[in-house]
Amino acid sequence: MRKGKGLLLSVLIVCLLSTKISYCNEIYEIDSNSYNNAISPLAKYVDSAYCDFYISGGYAYCEGSVDGVSGVTSTKLVLKFQVLNSGEWKTICTWSKTGGNSCSMRDKKQVVTKGHSYRLYCEATAKTETVIVKSVTRNY
Repeated sequence: MRKGKGLLLSVLIVCLLSTKISYCNEIYEIDSNSYNNAISPLAKYVDSAYCDFYISGGYAYCEGSVDGVSGVTSTKLVLKFQVLNSGEWKTICTWSKTGGNSCSMRDKKQVVTKGHSYRLYCEATAKTETVIVKSVTRNY
């Protein structure tokens, strides 16, 4: 019985430490191209985040935005345009911008070549918290 209690205690400690570590990092990765705190409360400072792109005429046109909750005075948006290469996502272009309560970028342009898969990876930061959203993968 003593071994069982020790094992249970060890598992609980590991779980608590894991929870604390992820909370301290204040980075949330969302499996979607948009995040809305009103719909899915997770973040404390990021109210919404979004990114997407479309391909036309051999170019990708990228956009993204981040909004902080009321009272946030510092935001940052980093858009990383990525290509799937040998099973791994490789960043081929990065744009960055800072703002007050919100920040957005539109019509960021990058050359694309046929026969590849692309996505837009977005790091949306408000105050000290970052939400990561990713666009859908598009083949060209």
